[in-house]
Amino acid sequence: MKKKAEAYASLRKPFLVNELEPQYLLHDWRKVYECLAMFGIPVPRYGCVHREVPFWHLDYFVEEVNFVEVMGTAFGNLVEKPTVDGWEDQSLICFYVADATPLYLHEVVISHYTKYQKPQNSSMAYLFDLKKHNQMNNEETYQVAIVIVPYLEQGHLNPLLNLSRILSSYKLPVFFLGTSTSNRQAKFRLSDWDILDFPTIRFHDLAPVPPDSCSSVSAAVMEKIGSFFTSILLLREPIWEFLQEVSSTYRRTVVINDSGMSWVVQDAVSIPNTECYCFHTISVFTALSFACETTKKLLPSPVAEIIAELPPRENTFDSETIEYIKMQRESRNFYSVGLHNSCKEIEGVFIDLLEEQRENKQWAIGPLNPVKISKKKSSEQTHECFSWLDKQDLNSVIYVSFGSTTTLSKEQINELAFGLEQSEQKFIWVLRGADKKGEDNIENVERGSNFDLPEGFEERIKDKGLGL
Repeated sequence: MKKKAEAYASLRKPFLVNELEPQYLLHDWRKVYECLAMFGIPVPRYGCVHREVPFWHLDYFVEEVNFVEVMGTAFGNLVEKPTVDGWEDQSLICFYVADATPLYLHEVVISHYTKYQKPQNSSMAYLFDLKKHNQMNNEETYQVAIVIVPYLEQGHLNPLLNLSRILSSYKLPVFFLGTSTSNRQAKFRLSDWDILDFPTIRFHDLAPVPPDSCSSVSAAVMEKIGSFFTSILLLREPIWEFLQEVSSTYRRTVVINDSGMSWVVQDAVSIPNTECYCFHTISVFTALSFACETTKKLLPSPVAEIIAELPPRENTFDSETIEYIKMQRESRNFYSVGLHNSCKEIEGVFIDLLEEQRENKQWAIGPLNPVKISKKKSSEQTHECFSWLDKQDLNSVIYVSFGSTTTLSKEQINELAFGLEQSEQKFIWVLRGADKKGEDNIENVERGSNFDLPEGFEERIKDKGLGL
């Protein structure tokens, strides 16, 4: 019926009250819940199980007589019920709690099988007979879990979410920790891959403890670092509780935290079966300049001369940020390895020097920014940025962007526009407003078209510059 309706609409072009194509979203409960959660709409407690073949062993799924467990979350008293399409689609099966109805769901397990036909005499026990499968493959469950703790800004969320994708591709359970706002932002701004294709990635929303009940952060510290940084420090206890729970379930827990979250994960070192890695989103060169400023160790020429010309940290950050960075630096003594969103081909020299400065291993595991470039030359499928870049000479274009935490004033925009125009340098300039800290305004960000550029600027630079 649905295909007939689409064919009729394509042929007759009637007035449509609702678009037809989005209806397919309702055919997959995973996408329905993901969409609802993205926009802050409450969803029932649920788990997703995805296999490419029947009875495929999954570390994150366990079936017992009276319940099933998905990523450490137990679901009991389940009964099998039809999906949205009845049993026409035999690859998607839902199990609701026995006393729930589709309109008043309390919890649900969604089991998805690719290219698999449900047998005639199916039952939950048969479909989820993992014990037999584990014995056949001589495998153990609950081996290793990865816990990702990103700093709560977009430039930090994205690399660690892309790292989570890589780890998930090895069928490892990955827990991505953040606030409800930061997790929703990370998913909303995801590009070039679908989070539903990596079912072992689970987002865990943390709630900061009330300031007056937090014993680890004094009032004096809160005053020094301001409200936003304080809200991050108040995540220490929830993170500690989560790590205790995970470490009691898995044989080994690996924590990968952003360098800006070192203070809130420092308690992990006391858990015997847990190891920690510190991830840096800044360039290795920048990390090296910060390290030598702290250690005072000498650097070889010409690196020493280049770094000596950089402004001191006090001239780069405000007092609140400097105090917060100091707290993170003092909490990193327990790390044996530093991870970097870079590669040796680009920053190999600086990686070696950083190891000497910090006296521990530094691994370049990047770049962690996947870009999907279509091989199709259709102008409809190619962004104007790529079309314009294809016409430029190699290494002839500079990229100008101040990230998601900076809003330029009108005077700054005019000065930067004047400098780019006078430089005669070809460029791509991303102009946008900053994310408002702590606010749930993911979609409402000012873009370049909303800023007042100098009169006639875009016309004068159209052949050598591109503004986004």
